[in-house]
Amino acid sequence: MKLDVILSANVSHYIYTAQTLQNAGYLKRYICAIAITRPMQKLVAMLPRSWQLKLRAREILALDPRRVRMIWLAELLQRSLPALHLLSSDRANWLNNYLYDFIARFWVQRCDIFHFINGVGLYSAQKARANGSIIVCDIRTEY
Repeated sequence: MKLDVILSANVSHYIYTAQTLQNAGYLKRYICAIAITRPMQKLVAMLPRSWQLKLRAREILALDPRRVRMIWLAELLQRSLPALHLLSSDRANWLNNYLYDFIARFWVQRCDIFHFINGVGLYSAQKARANGSIIVCDIRTEY
């Protein structure tokens, strides 16, 4: 049975889920936050060594870059606005989650399953549901 799955997650360790879905032939699209794909490796190599090390954990080199859609703006605002004392960290986290979902919904197409993590997928899931998709929501918790 051929399934088309769209995975939307702004948490970097969901790359493993995306890789598994791709290896099984199910991944239609992976919507994520800042990540490094094969075409971006040359750009990263021009950055200072400290940035290269930080970005290494965000490499998604095993994924087909045509299936990846990255949302940079949400995380850049989340990290920069508190540093500039323009927003509190809590407000910046809320902005990141809301903006990520707002942008992600534009990349949600007709698919069999839409898989997302709670807090960053309400509008995307509503669009997927309207397209007839099965919705899978992972719940994030802190210990």
